[in-house]
Amino acid sequence: MADRAFQTRIDDLVRALEAPLRRYFARQGYKSDVDDLVQEVFLRLSKLETLNGIENTKAYTFQIAANVLKDSGRRKQVRPQWSERPLSDVDEPADARDPERVLIGQDDLARVQLALLALPPRARTVFLLHRFDGLNYKEIAKVLGISVSGVEKHMMLALSRVLAAARSL
Repeated sequence: MADRAFQTRIDDLVRALEAPLRRYFARQGYKSDVDDLVQEVFLRLSKLETLNGIENTKAYTFQIAANVLKDSGRRKQVRPQWSERPLSDVDEPADARDPERVLIGQDDLARVQLALLALPPRARTVFLLHRFDGLNYKEIAKVLGISVSGVEKHMMLALSRVLAAARSL
């Protein structure tokens, strides 16, 4: 039931904000990438567990859009460097695709993911907004309608548990 309600809220946001997001990205000079950028915004929104703690979903969605633009700009700066190098020039350790190393990496990732899933929802949301969406503490506080010190408290909890999981690897 909660998943259906969440999906309904996401669908409502898509209907309400798709056109404004398209205009926003076009005004920023990303006319050829508008479809991909809009899709990325809604993909990031749909990865959230809930929208309940977010006071202003429109502002939050446009903050995600700004972060998508930053990420896109960073990729465009890095991509030309790599696209000009032949594959033989790529510095990759000989054992990078070693099956054992891949399995160990997958196991490590699973442990960190479990640590994230074990966090209280608010702490997990704060952690993800900061680490993956690139929001600073003040922005997170505004989006979630809590104090900056509350954001710091949740972030410290999240970091301590994720680091403890990482140390046990």
